Amino acid sequence: MHLDEVLHRLGDWGRYELIFFILLSIAGTWLPAWQIFGVIFVGDSYIDQECKLPANDSQENYQTDGTCKLLFQNETVIEDCPYGVDYKPSYPDENSAVTEYGLVCDRAFLAETSQSIFFAGVLVGAYVGGQLSDVIGRKPVFIGSLIGEAIFGILVAVSWDYVSFIIFWFFVGMFENGINIVMYVLLLELFAPDKRSVAGAIDNVFWGVGVTLLAPIAYFLKGWRLFTVIISLPCLLAIPLWFFVVESPRWLLSRDRKDDAVAVLRKIEKFNKVELPEGALDNLTVHENSTIKVKSVNFLHVFKKPRLLLNSFVMFYAWLVNSMVYYGLSLSSSFLVGDKYVNFFLLGLVEIPAYIVITFTMI
Repeated sequence: MHLDEVLHRLGDWGRYELIFFILLSIAGTWLPAWQIFGVIFVGDSYIDQECKLPANDSQENYQTDGTCKLLFQNETVIEDCPYGVDYKPSYPDENSAVTEYGLVCDRAFLAETSQSIFFAGVLVGAYVGGQLSDVIGRKPVFIGSLIGEAIFGILVAVSWDYVSFIIFWFFVGMFENGINIVMYVLLLELFAPDKRSVAGAIDNVFWGVGVTLLAPIAYFLKGWRLFTVIISLPCLLAIPLWFFVVESPRWLLSRDRKDDAVAVLRKIEKFNKVELPEGALDNLTVHENSTIKVKSVNFLHVFKKPRLLLNSFVMFYAWLVNSMVYYGLSLSSSFLVGDKYVNFFLLGLVEIPAYIVITFTMI
């Protein structure tokens, strides 16, 4: 029997599939949203500051441009804040890696560099996570990425200087995208093709919820180190997930691990309290004609089919432009007029109804 027919007979949205979907969407969509947008509050560079004046000295002897220069009026000498910098956060006790590591004035470019390094990690994670999941399986890469995210997130929180901070942050970005990309594949491969569009659309609602909830977390935890720990620890959900989440039966069959695929489907059958027809799993296949030998393909095969190449280019371009606008607005929310926490909360909140509408259009 074809795998898609077996998945239908197991119930499509049966008990196991529903719990599986919720847990994976929380761990693989909700939590990565916290990490990728946590950079707004961890590396917030939109902070007022001015040069410190020497203790017990009169302000009349100095003049400042309000940010990074101090003029010694009697000597007509301008220096770059020789006594340090005073930060003026929007809220008491608010701080970020920018204020702690002094990433302002002539070091301001390092704050932007740190965000670029984070997203360089995201780029690496997209490739490494995807390729590795094809080789060793979806489940170990997904669970391993969650654990890696928790470890390096905590290491970011205990970083001791700028260099250690950006090194650990790179790996946070790498594991973040490893989680998100592999989870999406693992999630959709448990559903038959006609159910995947709805499953993928509903999963995006969890992204919107995660983005929305990040704002109040950041508001109440204004210290960036504690904030980083709190958004990283939930990734340890990976440990109990290992015992519940199954490997993709589709991937197992593609690797000629039929016995393992059958064991996965039997587990779902038992959990859903359904019975498959006798012999349904005897000749399990993912191909319409099991006698056809499937050739190995890779990304370069896209360039051999003009129609496929055109469709791929359109999708790549649309994704690129959409991502630039979406992340450009979201990551710049602290620069908008008004309270940065309220701004970010509203940006996340408007996503939720959008994803719900999309879900109904795909039914």
